[in-house]
Amino acid sequence: MKLKMTTNNRCVYVFVFLVLGSFTKSISQNNLSDSLVFSINENKVYQSEFINQYKKNSQSNFEDDSLSPEDYAEMYLHFKLKVAAAKEEGLDTLPEFLKEFERYRKQLADKYISNGKVTEQLVQETYYRMTNEINASHILISLKPNATPDDTLKVYNTAIDILKKIENGASFADLAVNYSNDPSANINQGDLGWFKAYKMVYPFESAAYNLEIDEVSHPVRTQFGYHLIKKNDQRPSRGKLEVAHIMKDLKTKDSTYNAESEIQKLYQKLQNGEKFEDLAKQFSDHKPTAPKGGILSPFSVGQLNSSKFENIAFTLDTNNPLSKPFNTKFGWHIVKYIDETPVKPLDEIKSEIIRNIKTSDRSKKLIENIKKELTNQYEVVTNYEILSTLEDRLNDSILKYKWRYNQDIEDDNQWILKIENNRYTLKAFLEYIEKQQRSFKSSTINEKINVAIDKFTYAKLIAVHNRNLENVSPEFASEIKTYFEGLLLFEVMEQKIWNPVKEDTLGQKEYYKNHQSNFVSNVKINALMASSSSKKDAKKIKRTIQNKPINVLRKEFPDSIFKTLNNISINDPILPENLKLKANKVKLYHYNNQYTCLDIKEVIPSRVLQFNEVRGKVISELQKEKEKKWIAQLKQKYDIKVNHRLIKSLQL
Repeated sequence: MKLKMTTNNRCVYVFVFLVLGSFTKSISQNNLSDSLVFSINENKVYQSEFINQYKKNSQSNFEDDSLSPEDYAEMYLHFKLKVAAAKEEGLDTLPEFLKEFERYRKQLADKYISNGKVTEQLVQETYYRMTNEINASHILISLKPNATPDDTLKVYNTAIDILKKIENGASFADLAVNYSNDPSANINQGDLGWFKAYKMVYPFESAAYNLEIDEVSHPVRTQFGYHLIKKNDQRPSRGKLEVAHIMKDLKTKDSTYNAESEIQKLYQKLQNGEKFEDLAKQFSDHKPTAPKGGILSPFSVGQLNSSKFENIAFTLDTNNPLSKPFNTKFGWHIVKYIDETPVKPLDEIKSEIIRNIKTSDRSKKLIENIKKELTNQYEVVTNYEILSTLEDRLNDSILKYKWRYNQDIEDDNQWILKIENNRYTLKAFLEYIEKQQRSFKSSTINEKINVAIDKFTYAKLIAVHNRNLENVSPEFASEIKTYFEGLLLFEVMEQKIWNPVKEDTLGQKEYYKNHQSNFVSNVKINALMASSSSKKDAKKIKRTIQNKPINVLRKEFPDSIFKTLNNISINDPILPENLKLKANKVKLYHYNNQYTCLDIKEVIPSRVLQFNEVRGKVISELQKEKEKKWIAQLKQKYDIKVNHRLIKSLQL
């Protein structure tokens, strides 16, 4: 059986279904009486697993936050039934499935530092940087991570020369424009705006936070090169901000339309006391938020893709809740402050901070501790007798990164390193040196050998530890199990539900024929709409709207807002309720505290959509129907026991 996998689709499906993975710390059995929630044959789901998954579900944006424990138990039971069916089909033994699973496991294990002990000092440092934001600028002199010592020194000296110019009074912003290799420096003069923990690479972040305001750092090395960092300001973090906005799009085919003029009209309406929510619903061009009164999802510093929007939003508060109109690359905006959620107390998010430290570039700070711990955890033996003979074999060519390994020496099969029952030969070590010699930044051959065996040992320790992670890390074991089951779910759904329906064209057409009432278009209109807070103006517009072009109307009624509506559903929230569907008949409505004049040019009647227009919806409905029947069959097939009393009693 051939697996037809698209890696990106598969991973996205697994990610969404499992509700952002298993990064939430598992609730240990010590913290709960781990009662049975339900069982499917011999497979059991206990309270700890169920609550852990339920909490991740409720924290996710992909699911309904109001999902009850009973509803979630039913959904989770369905998930486990599908996994059981997939295993019975043997999908978890197929080579392509195992290859994909091992690829993910390797990625996760490579970055998952399960045994690195996070110090209290690092937790406190991270929390401080989560609760305090800084504004900084930088000048970047690019340097590759594997640059030679000569190139490194050259770039470092360039950075020092620029630093001297700053110390002699030169403008940091001007020097950023002239010297920085950051492409954005020509626009922002090196200004990075506001940021806090995790937004920058850790060495850069640490250097910036350790500066005084207006102080410039000495050159700071990151994977991008050397940075000169200037700390411009610091402030307490306000956590997450919730705002609403009205946006007028810059992109329009209407040559008479001016986004700035339109936003100014709306701003004047707000100044006159009209409701922000009503104006956003009726006039905002930002389709995702307009129906919700312009409300955006809460965000923190550095989270939006417009620093200008973000910076203006964070100047607002209860005393200054409304911004003046401003433009970004997306359009013209007015922003209204709604609420803010401060960073939670440390004791509530400490486990989350520890987890993030382990999986971010902060983990590099833990590497030495990890190596020490792994060396103590596993039996490691180095053959120093052989190691001492290598200086002559490597010769001076390694100092120029040109050493080549001669593989004709039989003695190279003897071991040079042992970790538990794993033996690594001299040949493997010398091949490692040949490939990695540029990374050994030492001035003598003997020093390079010592650095090489140190890195070689660490790499092999990590490899052994990675293979053993499920046994030593409950968190890793939980996460990898979750992904394994999610991947199985994707495969069994693809084979049992998605592909059979997708390939059954006759079945699709039969379903379409028998359910045509499900595939009817909404009534739509083409119209010109004018809105005014003045009833007098609205009545004047009503008398003239059919006789004058829109550009003339805009000049004649500058305080009113005109909008051309093309092929718009009568259910669209921009339109008044109780709409009178008469073409070439102008009607006046009072809607959202506005007087809305609507000149309907054409009414496009409802119709049964053609099969080709709704094939995607037909497939989706058929798949849901087929899945529902399959779940019913699985419930009959397996021995299922559910602890309804426990589920109902859970306080979640």
